[in-house]
Amino acid sequence: MPKSHSSRSTFVTTDDGVNIFYQDWGSGPPIVLVHALGMNSDQWQYNIADLIASGYRCIAFDRRGHGRSDRPRDGYTYSRLVDDLAAVMDALDVRDATVVGHSFGALEAAGYVARHGRARVRRLALLCPTLPALLKTDDNPEGIDRSAFEATFDHWRRDYPDWLVAGPSGVELFYRLDTFPISQRIVDWTVDLMRSTSSLQVQLLCGAVQFEVDLRFELARMDVPTLVIHGDADASIPVVFGRATAKLIRGSRYLEYAGAPHGLFLTHRDRLLSDLRAWIASKPDVRGPG
Repeated sequence: MPKSHSSRSTFVTTDDGVNIFYQDWGSGPPIVLVHALGMNSDQWQYNIADLIASGYRCIAFDRRGHGRSDRPRDGYTYSRLVDDLAAVMDALDVRDATVVGHSFGALEAAGYVARHGRARVRRLALLCPTLPALLKTDDNPEGIDRSAFEATFDHWRRDYPDWLVAGPSGVELFYRLDTFPISQRIVDWTVDLMRSTSSLQVQLLCGAVQFEVDLRFELARMDVPTLVIHGDADASIPVVFGRATAKLIRGSRYLEYAGAPHGLFLTHRDRLLSDLRAWIASKPDVRGPG
């Protein structure tokens, strides 16, 4: 059974002995925030401030191998990472939660419902999701060719900090600095966060999960109310994946932000807050699998 170390702890211990760091702020309806690959729960700090001011309780955690959580040698698989999210939900006895996942975190959020059901989840919000399946195959022709993933991994192995700045989806395109007024200090903070939050080996292992997992079958069977948001200028995860995710999940709501990049949690911070508040307050039509 997962457990917190004490009533004042900021860690949950998983059933394989890994300590997962979490933040728990505010009060009110719970929102669980799942960060992107190569980041940690600090990704959400500005959104958390907005949501707390709006009357919500915010829970965010560092994925194993990231941030302040333990960095074990193993456990970097789809099922184990999803079970770590379940460990946090169970240890904190979270109920009626809105689970918000960004990028790879959206895969974990959807995977949580697929593996553990919706008993603790009221609804999902999937931002720029790495879903339903990234890899191009015969039956997934809109996916990304394996050679592109291999080139990314090669760049990581040679010079990961360079990829963060100068890669094909580096920080300038992550925030679309030519369009949105993101300060240089936020840019520097983002690069520092991603450069220091995990090891190269953890990044490679989690990256393989992100690029290999196929949740098309699971998404088609999900019956939890789901909001999908994607920017049509996303250079990291093209908007076609957000559209496909929303199409698979029955009764989902899809919002496409014109001109928005992958880092829309900051470039479109006010709009995202408004849309999340409206989504949490709404009564969506969910038809369930059929």
